[in-house]
Amino acid sequence: MSTEFWNARYATDEYVFGTAPNVFLASQKAFVHTGMRALAIADGEGRNGVWLA
Repeated sequence: MSTEFWNARYATDEYVFGTAPNVFLASQKAFVHTGMRALAIADGEGRNGVWLA
């Protein structure tokens, strides 16, 4: 895929995937505790990283 594809896909002020975390990630909430560390690889617009923070 070319950079034009990705630039066009994200050329908006709106969130492409919304602001809620991924359904699987949210289902793991019981295992995520304050003070833990997480690495959100390929987080796209950052919705999962924001939720983890």
